[in-house]
Amino acid sequence: MEVSTILASFAILISIASLTHSVRQAKVTKRLKIESMLHEAWDLIGGDLGTDRVTTFSNEENLVLARRNVEKAIILDPNYPKSRYVMAVIFEGMGKLDSSELEYNKALNFSNHKLFSATHNLGRMMSKSGRHKEAIVLYKKSLDKSTNKPEIYFNLGVTCHEVGNTEEAIRYFEESINIDKTKSKAYSNIVALLGMSGNIERAEYYLNMAAENMAEDVDVCRNASAMYQAIGNLEKFKIYFEKYNCSDKSTDTNKSCKRDAANGAPC
Repeated sequence: MEVSTILASFAILISIASLTHSVRQAKVTKRLKIESMLHEAWDLIGGDLGTDRVTTFSNEENLVLARRNVEKAIILDPNYPKSRYVMAVIFEGMGKLDSSELEYNKALNFSNHKLFSATHNLGRMMSKSGRHKEAIVLYKKSLDKSTNKPEIYFNLGVTCHEVGNTEEAIRYFEESINIDKTKSKAYSNIVALLGMSGNIERAEYYLNMAAENMAEDVDVCRNASAMYQAIGNLEKFKIYFEKYNCSDKSTDTNKSCKRDAANGAPC
């Protein structure tokens, strides 16, 4: 082989390697740009970057600004799952639930159903809209991706209770408590369900556990007082009702709720 041919071959290989490097660098640069846009959008909507959750949505103006950021990110890469996920959260905050559901599904499809937060949030949204059986399917899919999230078990418990599956609801609340022994709503719900099922011994077990692991909670005390009133144990009813009644007297809602509990009605 002539020297000129060898040199030409080397030149081609160097050009290919350089082009490959340039393409890779362009992809990295684009991804960093997208992540920066999503980071800014997530901050605008009031999201927790550590947990991928939004506890309280920001105001409408910030949601609009966040939406514009994500729209730019989607233009750069329409199939990037995180962009679709953040857009779904924004639409949910705006009350555009149909659009939110569509974006959550896109996030799941583009991630090959590996995006835990999208699965869980979509299940929660469906449960709120009364589509409980669909929500249960999605929550269970979430468990395939993460088994140490107490909120999945808690939401499964709530949703199973909504469809009348009390035993399964109790089991999921128990799982939630096993992972996080400070989750007051799980104690409150399991005490209520066990009380209604007549399993007072197990209900008292979780009452004692709640007392050991957290301060007396208003909802736990409310459901305990209702349970003891229902079975005619007035001594324990008074104990828990007094704890409940002394918790927060600052709002008319709490006062009304406490009057209902005194009459044996859930609130």
